[in-house]
Amino acid sequence: MLRRYPSKQMTFDNFEAQLLNKAIALLSSRPSKSLNDQIPKMV
Repeated sequence: MLRRYPSKQMTFDNFEAQLLNKAIALLSSRPSKSLNDQIPKMV
């Protein structure tokens, strides 16, 4: 949906990067089972 708006492309890419950072933080601080539970909710 956001991909249709080029002016918001950078914002969407930054949001994607934030999701990746959250996933890395979860991986570093929580068991893998908890990580698997959290990722679908964020995406």
